[in-house]
Amino acid sequence: MTDHLKVRESDHGLVSMPVIGSEFEKACVAESPNLDHPALWLRVEDYTAGQQSMATIELDADRAWQLAEQIMTMVANHFHGDARPAKRVADLLEEP
Repeated sequence: MTDHLKVRESDHGLVSMPVIGSEFEKACVAESPNLDHPALWLRVEDYTAGQQSMATIELDADRAWQLAEQIMTMVANHFHGDARPAKRVADLLEEP
């Protein structure tokens, strides 16, 4: 398994994944403790200009899946051409 997919379990049994970051921004995804339905938290942190800001959004399973599909579609159909990495563990099921 690749490092970006290794999960960490909290004391409460919730799973989070490693932070993926660039020079100034970091993002991570974690299970939400929402008791009504399966949901995920997407957290983005920004450290530009010496300031830290953070935003978190909770997505139900359908919307989280839609976001993942949007990201994969944008990478596969980027104006620079297909930008999917040669080694990947997930992919689009169908080309758009």
